[in-house]
Amino acid sequence: MIEWRAIPVGCMAAAIVTLGWLPFANTLEISVRGESHVQFEARSAGATVVVEGLLYDDVGEALPGREVQVALLRERNEVVRERMYTDFFGHYFTAVEVEPGEYVVEVSFEGSDQVAGTTGAQSLQVRRAPTRLDLEVPAWVHGDVDEVALRMSARAGGYGLPTFASITHQANPLATVDFDGRGEAVYDVGPHLKNGENLLVVEVPATEYRRAARASAVIRRVSDPEITGSVEPVFRRVSRGVTVEIQVGDDVGPLSDAEVTFELLAGGDGGGSEEKGSEARLEYDAITGEDGRASVMISDADLEQRRWDVTAWVVPPLGEPLVWEGGPVHREPSIWGRLAFIVAVLVLGTGLLWMGRRVVLGLWARLRDILRRRSENSGNKGKIKTSNSGEFEAVEEIRPVALETPEVEVSDGRIRIQLWDEWQDEAVSEASLQIENPAGEVIDVLAGSSGEVELKLELKGMWLIQVEAPGYVAARTQLAAPPQAQSIRLVLTPVPLKIRKAYRWMVRKTQGADQWGRLTPRQIEAALSQIEMTEDGVASQEPESTWRQWLEGWEELDSEERVQTLLRAITAVVEETNFSGRLYDADLWEVTRRALEELAACLEDHS
Repeated sequence: MIEWRAIPVGCMAAAIVTLGWLPFANTLEISVRGESHVQFEARSAGATVVVEGLLYDDVGEALPGREVQVALLRERNEVVRERMYTDFFGHYFTAVEVEPGEYVVEVSFEGSDQVAGTTGAQSLQVRRAPTRLDLEVPAWVHGDVDEVALRMSARAGGYGLPTFASITHQANPLATVDFDGRGEAVYDVGPHLKNGENLLVVEVPATEYRRAARASAVIRRVSDPEITGSVEPVFRRVSRGVTVEIQVGDDVGPLSDAEVTFELLAGGDGGGSEEKGSEARLEYDAITGEDGRASVMISDADLEQRRWDVTAWVVPPLGEPLVWEGGPVHREPSIWGRLAFIVAVLVLGTGLLWMGRRVVLGLWARLRDILRRRSENSGNKGKIKTSNSGEFEAVEEIRPVALETPEVEVSDGRIRIQLWDEWQDEAVSEASLQIENPAGEVIDVLAGSSGEVELKLELKGMWLIQVEAPGYVAARTQLAAPPQAQSIRLVLTPVPLKIRKAYRWMVRKTQGADQWGRLTPRQIEAALSQIEMTEDGVASQEPESTWRQWLEGWEELDSEERVQTLLRAITAVVEETNFSGRLYDADLWEVTRRALEELAACLEDHS
């Protein structure tokens, strides 16, 4: 018979035997070690090498708090070695200035007990480049503003420059700021601004391989601005209405860059009633120019023979908004206005009939001139033409402009050409240049995204250059070798701007004044947006397909229809291209200039 207490004693004995045997058994150890990866970009901001990257493991997780080493090698010799730790997201960053030349950038992580080390390398060409310092501030500030941001950007060789700069206010030292890895910095100058104009100067100091850079900006603090305005009836082209205009300024002068919203509310007693819902309210936007003025033109069709109360809301670049109460506007039917319109239509019709009989003679004379010019140019095929150009020439004659402070230094004996957009004030990319040297040899050169090319004018004499770029009028110029300036700028004209210039020249030539020339592009755009097609042809805003058909088919029309069609087509193309923001090829300029030339000849003969 087994006692109950014998069972635990037996189990204990078995356990002792088992535990005694375990130290002699073979032990199995399992160890897993992950991999690491360095991802980085090395760039040359002038002579400053910037290295920025990410350290992560083989499953894509960031490795924070790890030491990363960045070494710069030149001809296999280590020049610089920097050590840094990754942040919480595995990022690392360093910037160091070195002598220009060819380098190899190595980024390495030695690893740890859990993660293996890794190394990456990249070749880098370091070149000298000037520092470009840009400032952004509001043009003026109204009232008490807690914060006024001075935004600074430093770039060299096309990349942000991590550096530092000193700020002075009215020639007094203000602060020293550090730029981030993108070459940007922000400083609050609000507490230091005084009433009136405040001059701010920012300077990046020179280093061993980089010159100093300096930029300035002016901020006006305005405490008591004044708004004056007027509401006047107008008659422009074939549209009647009123012009509402205001001017914003203070004791110092006009205030520009203010956003203005003109609001018109319908009401019988000036109470701002909105009985017709959204139709009882009109709204127009504008911006004050350098003279502090902003205006809009409102057509009679929109005013609907009702009384309107005008208010202008003025929003400064920074600070408290302003309000101008313009009072009532009420347009009533005018017998004299209708009579003037009828007389104008009769006079225009009579003039067109008078011009029609002279169109045929004018065309014959122009045809003979075209045939003569083709005969003269037949022997110059394959070379760049250098004839003088006028307002309607297919190729513009432009004058080179020397750059006193070029972006990139140019070695002796060479010349750098920068292609520039006259309208947008920026570089022109993807341009092609045809260059003819003094010996008559023609070569083709392509400009990249920077809009710059570098040439070596080896032969003395005149070099002829013709430039073509998508969306711009073809241009040509002459350069003398050896050049007087190492860096020059060729300013190209976009097709819409060229069409508008030729149109305005034609109007001044034939009528002595350009009514549209008194308005800013924003005012013209606002006025044209109010014009709609009517059955009697008072206003027109034809679709693009229509005016293209007119431009391409006017030569097939008889003399009486031709002038009217050209007037409608040219007006439509000027209005559509000037405000659409689209890119127009040079072929549109080709057909438009021929139409403008024809119309100008007809109108000049009539006058």
